[in-house]
Order: sequence, then structure tokens, then C-alpha cells
Amino acid sequence: MKKKLLLTFLSLFLCSQIRAGGFQVSLQGTKQLGLAHAGTALLFNDASTLFFNPGALSFTTGNHITGSLSPIFNRVSFLHQSTNIIHKKKSSIATPFAFYTSFQLQQASTEERPTFLSKLRFGLGVYTPFGSGVAYEDDWVGQYILREAALITVFFQPTVSYQINEKIGVGIGLVYGLGSFSLRRALPLADGSADGEIELEGSSTGIGFNAGLIFKPVERMVFGLSYRSTIGVKIDDGTVTPTVPAAVSSLFPSTTFAADITLPSVLTAGISFDLIENKTKLVGEVMLTGWNVYDELAFEFADPVGGDTALASARNYEDNAVLRFGVQQRISDAFTLRGGVYYDFSVAPDCCVTPETPDSDRRGFTLGASYQPSKNLSLDFGFQFLDDKERTSTNTEGNFTGTYDTRVYIPSVGVDWKF
Repeated sequence: MKKKLLLTFLSLFLCSQIRAGGFQVSLQGTKQLGLAHAGTALLFNDASTLFFNPGALSFTTGNHITGSLSPIFNRVSFLHQSTNIIHKKKSSIATPFAFYTSFQLQQASTEERPTFLSKLRFGLGVYTPFGSGVAYEDDWVGQYILREAALITVFFQPTVSYQINEKIGVGIGLVYGLGSFSLRRALPLADGSADGEIELEGSSTGIGFNAGLIFKPVERMVFGLSYRSTIGVKIDDGTVTPTVPAAVSSLFPSTTFAADITLPSVLTAGISFDLIENKTKLVGEVMLTGWNVYDELAFEFADPVGGDTALASARNYEDNAVLRFGVQQRISDAFTLRGGVYYDFSVAPDCCVTPETPDSDRRGFTLGASYQPSKNLSLDFGFQFLDDKERTSTNTEGNFTGTYDTRVYIPSVGVDWKF
């Protein structure tokens, strides 16, 4: 029993880094958020394009500083099947952010043929692709699965983009990620003594790339294709800190653990079309995430914990798709409105749904607006509502059955300055 419950908790810890439904944050641009976070086939003239499609950066003009902040307010409730009692997580706010800058070495003259340097764009993105937190009351029914979890990640992406001609642009960025994690849960003790607690903390880094192609076959239509690679993550010195009675302390020493996991690749294809030129734009996008790389979770302890030096568990995640649709309406030279909807299919089988990230099929609805007081400044606003489909499941590692109901509310503000 100790082995099974410990395995459940450690699965939660590493799963928190890579879950799509709960911890993958699609909030890298306020303009794009208003269009259901579609951006692969958009030629926005700001630096956020280096995340959505590095190839589109080559179509920007001038130098840019772009930033956004998107606080997350969520409500998660859990109906325990055995007791028929509803438990709610504690209130918390996560604050994902994105910062980008881009520049060109040489401006092209309107009277001369563009030079090689004038077709180049360079940029740097700093953003949070994963990050959140969840906490329940210490004595809630699921305390042996989870009491509290927190995740903070920051990715850095230097990028270069080149406009091959008036119709095609390509780009690529190196991605370097930093992450820190912490989780804790109650630890039941088989000898009948009072419950203990175990806490895990760790940090890791990973390297990958982000590449993109933009194609504008006709004046009103744009196709986009982007690919974010898998990222290998290695945790070498994660800490395991049990709090248990002295009688069983020898079975649960403070020690370290190591693990190797892979963040999935993301392939996105999109299209945008000006229904009315410079007025009404329609956007469609499909994002495919290769979650099949996460079929097993394995880790090793420096010292035995609960009698085990190594543990492994099947995850069997499935590849998933996200469908996004949006519309943008330019009201005047200064005002633009946006709206969008999307559907995100669940990646987790019933065996792996947990209170930490209660994954399920998800529907998203978004609104957005931009105000441009001058030709060099854009102030952007957005709002996103996520409605997760109720899901009843049994986590087989902890034999924990119940129904999850999740609602998420996300306002967003952004700014772009061209200089």
C-alpha cells in the first residue's frame, strides 16, 4: 500500500510539469487570445508572432517591444462518489506573462530592391508555457492524493526570421526552459500511527526549438505552419522530504530523486482570410500535440523510500487536437474587436485523472479588443472563459473515484510599442 500511494504522489509531481489540460498555458499573446489563441496564420505587426509562428516575424516592420499579462482565476469542485460530498480547491491566482522584443538591422527602401539584411528579423521571447497552482484543505477527502501543488516555468526563445519573397517567410527559434516544482500530500502509515506528510521539490531545464513557415498566396489569404519540438527534461536532484513519526522514520528518509521525461511536440496549421479587406478577418487553426511520448513515468531514489529505490508507472497518454476559430472586426483606425471559440480534447485516460490537473474535454470562449492611440502604440485587452466538461473517473493508482467540474476565467492585458 505504501508503494502504491507513494507512486501516485510522485506521478502527480512529474505529471504537473507536462499536463496539457491543466498546466499547459495557452496565453502567449493578448491579441491572439481574443481569437481563441489562434496565431499561426496571422500577420500581426508585433513581436508576439515569434512564438506563434517564427516565420511570420519576417513580415513585421520596425522594431517592437510587446508584452502581456493574463491572470488565471479558476474554480475546481470535486464530488466524491463514496461520501457524496463536494470539495472545492482553495482560491488562487496564477499570473502567466509574455515578453517579446524584435528588431531589424536594415530598413528596406520603397524605391530600391530589398537587401538580404532588410529581409532579416531577430527577436527574443520570454514566456510561461506551463504554470499554475492548486491547494485543498489539508483534511479533505483526497489529501492522500494531493494537498498542494505549484509549478513555475519560464522559457527563453531567441529567434531569427527571413522573408524569402513577398509571399513566403520562414523562421526558427531556440527554446531554453527553466522550471521549479513543489507538491505535498498526506501519507497514511500502515502501522496505525498518526498520518504523516511528504513533500517533493525540484527544478529542471530543457532545450528545444520552434520553427515556422508563413505563406501568402493571394492578398487576402495567409497560410501558416509551425512546429514546436519535443523537449527533454532531466531532474537530477529533486528532494523528497517526509514528515513522519520517529517509529517509521527509517522507512521514509529525506533523500533525492532523478527522472527523465519528455515534453510533447506541437504541430499547428492555420489559415486566415480577409472577408472584407482591412475590415473583417476570419481565422481557423488546428493544433496537434504529440502526447504519446508520455507512455511511462519512471524515477530513481538515491535512498530507499517506503522500501523502494525505483518506481515506474504506465501513463498511456494520447495525442490530442485543439480546434480554434476566430473573427476580427476593424471598427476604425484606432479600434479593433475580436471573438473566438475553441475545443480542446482531453489527453488523459481515466486511470490518470487527478485532483492536481482534472483533465477533460474543454470548451473555450474568448473576446478581445485593441486601441491604437498612435501608429506606434497598441493597447490590447482580452478575456477567456474555459468550461471543462464534467468528468467522472477513477484514478487507479489511488483508487480515487469522483466527478470533477472546472471553470476558468482569464482577463488579459497587453501592449505593443513600435520604434
